[in-house]
Amino acid sequence: MSGAFRFGSDAGVSLSIGILVSSKANSQSEAIQLAFLTFLPNIFFSGYIFPRETMPKFFYIISYFVPASYYINITRGINPPRCRPLPVMD
Repeated sequence: MSGAFRFGSDAGVSLSIGILVSSKANSQSEAIQLAFLTFLPNIFFSGYIFPRETMPKFFYIISYFVPASYYINITRGINPPRCRPLPVMD
């Protein structure tokens, strides 16, 4: 159930950001640039690529204002390190 909830919340957040970007953009190329402008800082400052503790102090403080950093911490706490997905086919 937690996997379905996480997928639903991921899809909902992505959909709402996409609707926000598309409502502000005047063209397709502007929408693509706005999408990169919103997603790249979230990815870099969230700790998804590299740990937040290794960031310089200034960027570490900025990462507190990125909601994705809290989401990454929560999902890492939910999934144990040795947890394997359920087999789909035997």
